[in-house]
Amino acid sequence: KAPSQQPLLCLEKRGGVIEVMLGFGGDAFRRYTALFSASGERGSMSANTDIARQQQQHRRACRSGARKVRDLLAWLEGPLLRLWQPYAALAVGSRIFAEDVCQFLSGSEAVEASLAALRKDHASVTTAVMQDGASLRFADDSLQADPYLVDLAAAQATE
Repeated sequence: KAPSQQPLLCLEKRGGVIEVMLGFGGDAFRRYTALFSASGERGSMSANTDIARQQQQHRRACRSGARKVRDLLAWLEGPLLRLWQPYAALAVGSRIFAEDVCQFLSGSEAVEASLAALRKDHASVTTAVMQDGASLRFADDSLQADPYLVDLAAAQATE
């Protein structure tokens, strides 16, 4: 198919939910997804911002032909949904989500391994706890006992 006729899929983790956009149009679709969310709200990038980096991420995520849309929906409704609450709490940045989607699209179903690594990653847990102290409950047992993280979670609870 011509590039403007190939379906493109954009997944974005925003505010603890997954936004999904499906479209056609190659660069026009990529530019739209860089500037707007699935609900049509303006994203964090402005029209004057250089969006080459974000477009490259979209190309990477949309390029794989290893999976079909039904496979992706089954993954979203299966392994990711089962793990969503701790995954969303600990994977506070969209970078980790984007990496996991790209891995899935290329043939790997590593979301469980990704969550296990996140649960043990001090920096990820610290970032999550700074945003929501209750997310400490999803961390690995060794980090749940970390005095710094316990104090940080308690401080978040009192705010």
